Amino acid sequence: MSTIPSSIQLIQSIVIKVEDTPELLNTSFRPFFEQTTQTKDWFEFQELAQKNPSYALFVTYFQLIVLTVLTMHQGILMPSIARIKNETSGISIHWKNGIKDTMEWGIVSKDWINFCNYVQKNVIKSAQQTTLFAFILQCFKPIQHYTDALLNCSTHLENTLKMKRLSDVSLFSVSFYLILSSLPHNLLNNLFLDISSAIPSQSEAYLLSIKKTLETPSLNEKHLMEKLNQFYNLFIEKNNPFLKELVQQLSSQSIELALKNPNHFSVISKHLLTLSNLQILPRLQLYTLFLTHFQKQIELVHNNH
Repeated sequence: MSTIPSSIQLIQSIVIKVEDTPELLNTSFRPFFEQTTQTKDWFEFQELAQKNPSYALFVTYFQLIVLTVLTMHQGILMPSIARIKNETSGISIHWKNGIKDTMEWGIVSKDWINFCNYVQKNVIKSAQQTTLFAFILQCFKPIQHYTDALLNCSTHLENTLKMKRLSDVSLFSVSFYLILSSLPHNLLNNLFLDISSAIPSQSEAYLLSIKKTLETPSLNEKHLMEKLNQFYNLFIEKNNPFLKELVQQLSSQSIELALKNPNHFSVISKHLLTLSNLQILPRLQLYTLFLTHFQKQIELVHNNH
């Protein structure tokens, strides 16, 4: 099994498909976009457009857009996805709950339609759209949001490293999560132990599960990231405001102290540079590529009316 994080696997799969299909971003999809304004779902669109020789290319294009929407689902590390596998003629997504989504490039199948419905409901979190074009527009909203968030993240990380303190970083931002994940392993384990001891032994079952996970020290990178994802759930804890505030306070203190320590700061800065090169910059390039292309396609549609 690949040791590459699922988030990077997905980005690589999208980029490889784009590079292997040079005509993808050099084809005018104006007729297809116009037809999506007249159809309510993929079945109607298929009947209307499948005779066009570029039909499969457009379906592939939109499959890549929907996959791109998934690239920051539940955060930059996509914690609910176990792995991505490139198939002979498509791609499969293996979720940690055991479910597998499979799609074939350029093919409108039942599996593909179910996947679109899942993304609309659970990732985009929008109501059922009246036209396929409305769904397409909905897909580009999170991509634009991801772009804005990552640009802000880059600025915050740069300022934090320059000033050696948390500079205008929200506790709920991508920046804070990345800085926290960049702490030396011993500091992360100490933080997890402190948080674990603060969770009362009479807590609800899901909190006790987090407590048990955090109280076991680990130097394994994968295990630490899994623990970090569990730990981050405490940031949005609704039933225990005191615990939530304590978690935020201890986390901020750990980061501030680490940034002031030359040895710890060196580890953090190197880790953040790696994360930027692997997780932030490739995403920004991918998002910008699709956003720019889509904007040009929409302008062609508007100019034709």
